[in-house]
This record gives sequence, C-alpha cells and structure tokens, in this order.
Amino acid sequence: MSLSRAFANQAMGIREVADQVWLVSFLRDDLGFFDQDEARVEPASNPCIIAPERV
Repeated sequence: MSLSRAFANQAMGIREVADQVWLVSFLRDDLGFFDQDEARVEPASNPCIIAPERV
C-alpha cells in the first residue's frame, strides 16, 4: 500500500480497530482508516489541528 511519496521510507503505524479496518498513523497523528475489504484509505479528522488533550 502506498499513501504518498511524502511518507517514502518512513515507519507508519497501523492498528486494527475493527474487523478488516486499520487505523493508519504517522508519529502522533492518525491519518486515516484503511478498509481492507474496500482496499482504500478514508481520511481521519484533520491531523494538523491540535487536540486539547495533546497540548
């Protein structure tokens, strides 16, 4: 799976959050959800907005 050239050679985190659905993360930011059945990534909420619990 390729998300973008911007992440080339970078370690990405993946965690199964539901059956065949994976959360894709980079550093502390959740980027989106990969649906294995659909073979596509749906974006998460905007990772550039700092959530109050992370400040």
